[in-house]
Amino acid sequence: MDTFHPAGLGVFGVMPATAALFAIARKWLMKEEFPLWATFLHHFKKEFKTSNLAGLLLVVCGILLYTDYHFLLSASGAVRITAAALLLLFLFCYILTVLFFFPVFVHYELGLCGYIKTAFLIGMMNLHAAFFMAVGLGALIYLQISYPGFSPFFGAVSPAILIMIGGQHGFNRMKRLQLSRTAPGHR
Repeated sequence: MDTFHPAGLGVFGVMPATAALFAIARKWLMKEEFPLWATFLHHFKKEFKTSNLAGLLLVVCGILLYTDYHFLLSASGAVRITAAALLLLFLFCYILTVLFFFPVFVHYELGLCGYIKTAFLIGMMNLHAAFFMAVGLGALIYLQISYPGFSPFFGAVSPAILIMIGGQHGFNRMKRLQLSRTAPGHR
């Protein structure tokens, strides 16, 4: 996609812009030098279709979880307990996948299902990082609500860097595990 896509100005621009933001955050964390605007536009255009498909899938899953929650409110007895347990399990898996999705998206070259599966697996293997990411995001949201004047300056960048730090931690841990498995003497 070499030309600007007008749909990128609306709702279809949210996911590509988020992917481009995370690509920039990754480059900052890796201490790379790059032209900011050109890099943003490159990633925006490159990931337009895939990021929108991923966003659609994540939104549909979120809507299904929300619908299940409303079903849960109308249920009673054993059905309600079982449904609540399943909903909490699926919600946990969903949040874990969403937390690690964009770091995986900008770090690896995979297919859509590969991004989702890898985000979930890295999240499961790094629950401590996911916990700190969630706590950090909560703190950032609290600060942005308490001091809304900072939101235009740090509203998207701070959460992206925080999430990318957690993602990088997960990637580094995966790399160490792979290296230890290929080390001499490992069975």
